[in-house]
Amino acid sequence: MIDRTTHREQALRFDWACKWVESFGIKLNPARVAIYRRDLEDLADHVEASTGLEFEKERGLENVINSVVELARNTGFHLWFVSTAAKCDVPIDLRPPADATIRTSADSIAVECKRLFSPRKVEQNIRKGFQQLQERYKQYDGRTEIFGALALSLGKLDECLIEAHDEADLRAQGNEKLERFRLEYERHWLRRSTGREIGVFLHWSAPVRMKDPYLLITATNFHFYPLCEPYTIFLFPQGHKEYLTNR
Repeated sequence: MIDRTTHREQALRFDWACKWVESFGIKLNPARVAIYRRDLEDLADHVEASTGLEFEKERGLENVINSVVELARNTGFHLWFVSTAAKCDVPIDLRPPADATIRTSADSIAVECKRLFSPRKVEQNIRKGFQQLQERYKQYDGRTEIFGALALSLGKLDECLIEAHDEADLRAQGNEKLERFRLEYERHWLRRSTGREIGVFLHWSAPVRMKDPYLLITATNFHFYPLCEPYTIFLFPQGHKEYLTNR
């Protein structure tokens, strides 16, 4: 599923969100959110008028990228993950202790979301994510089985503006980013897998300037790397019951 949002749609959605916040009596004009709001509206106007490059020069490319990319800040990945799952009709529970829990009639999957900021701390974040999942498992008794998944956002590790000729070029660059990360860090999650984790979800996003057609956008790419076979029998100590899963 690819969510394709035009500049105008992005501006309208953000404006709606701002008006919703303002309905509670909160003033946004003194905050940086007002700058984002104005930049998104102006960018939409210029893209529709085919004057996007002129707007870049007038406003400053770095300023425009910041308004397009940094809207949700640190909570953005968590919100993106659960909203995307909800669009796929996946039952999501946002109550703690997990960042998100996918609940079905048979079992549950606890998801820990980590936004990575520094290459030096990637291993530490992966280790922490698996430790948190293992703590979640302890909170369930034998009546309800629990599995886990780790979701990692890589966007802050490489914030360079991506220059792409067209959509095919952009797709190839996005896939290469994910594969390079997997090859470098996969060993960390493989050796920490306890048998309860169904997989690792990798998410990459970055500012992109595309030439044909001209677009200044945030591109998103993601992939799920399973930690179990499509059909796996899980054995648990409580009653030594077997559970056949198809994931």
